[in-house]
Amino acid sequence: MKEHDILKIEQENIKIEDKKSALYTKWLSVNPKATWRDVIDALTTIRENRLAQDIKDHILPTLSQGNPKDILRTYSVKLTDAITTNLYRVTDALYAEGLIPLDTKENIQTVTGISDYRKSSQLVSVIQRHLESSLTTKQYLIDICHVLIKQQHRTLADIATSLLHQLGQSIPDNVSSHTVLPSPVDDISNTPVTNIRVMT
Repeated sequence: MKEHDILKIEQENIKIEDKKSALYTKWLSVNPKATWRDVIDALTTIRENRLAQDIKDHILPTLSQGNPKDILRTYSVKLTDAITTNLYRVTDALYAEGLIPLDTKENIQTVTGISDYRKSSQLVSVIQRHLESSLTTKQYLIDICHVLIKQQHRTLADIATSLLHQLGQSIPDNVSSHTVLPSPVDDISNTPVTNIRVMT
């Protein structure tokens, strides 16, 4: 898109909403496969750093809401670390709620020669596979979060409340304080721009 395109849009539209909408429409007609990373890169190139940062801070986090598979993937390392210190209790609780199969529970409890971190990693992988095959991915991840919160382990509760926040869910009343972990921009920056709502 060229500067004369922008000037033309500014001249033809009086209201700011109309200008934004026209600019958005024109930009997508020129770049139909544009992503938010493209927008951020373009803004950075023309030294519109403040606007680029606003997009990173305000638009990108909202795009991740409702995408349980990506959200869980983003938190998988932290979740694996946190489960390691509470592995057997978490495994039992997940099984009791019907969120993992019996063979997973048995493998974690009986296999020897594998570190608890490795077992935790395998457990998170099982959760990810079940999430991917679930017909109700969001509800499955919400159920996982509630089990993690019930463990009364600070780090697990922090991760679970962050996951719930990313899913757009309210935090249970029994969680008095939590740390909301940031969602990395790079993980959702390739979301197509077509998911935008023009805001004033």
